[in-house]
Amino acid sequence: KMTIIYPEKDGKRTSMWELIEEKGLPPTRIIRYCCRILKETSIPNRLIALGVRREESSQRRVREDFEIRGDSKKDVKRFSLAHTKDVFDDSKKVASELGLSITDITAYDCTLIKSAKEQRDIMVNPIIDWTFSDVWQFINEYKIPYNPHMLLQEHPLVHLILLNFQ
Repeated sequence: KMTIIYPEKDGKRTSMWELIEEKGLPPTRIIRYCCRILKETSIPNRLIALGVRREESSQRRVREDFEIRGDSKKDVKRFSLAHTKDVFDDSKKVASELGLSITDITAYDCTLIKSAKEQRDIMVNPIIDWTFSDVWQFINEYKIPYNPHMLLQEHPLVHLILLNFQ
């Protein structure tokens, strides 16, 4: 079962537009109030899909398809899609050899599954390998509305503002 949890500030549901109005300016790379309020507040057993891409910055180049937050922002475990597939394939093989279902193989749980069971944040970066051109191809192919100011930036970021743009 999936439940959408909307961001809250001071116990009330909020949006990017309300935060911009309150702060008097949109978020920047220096002033990042939106991330703390809209993305980083944690609830148990949360899967977070982010729109980050390696191409956007040197810090994002080290990111992988799946990431698990630790006790601090610097304590992050990263897993490529290929690694995750290998772990699941190995588990299926072991389960088959033992005549068990994959759900019976707890000893072979990968870190991702253990983290989910411990109710830790699991972040998924589905467009991590997309290029700038890939983003625009997607926007054009699916006729997604966008902020025209993105065209003026040298390296535009597909950010939270777009998620609230309707």
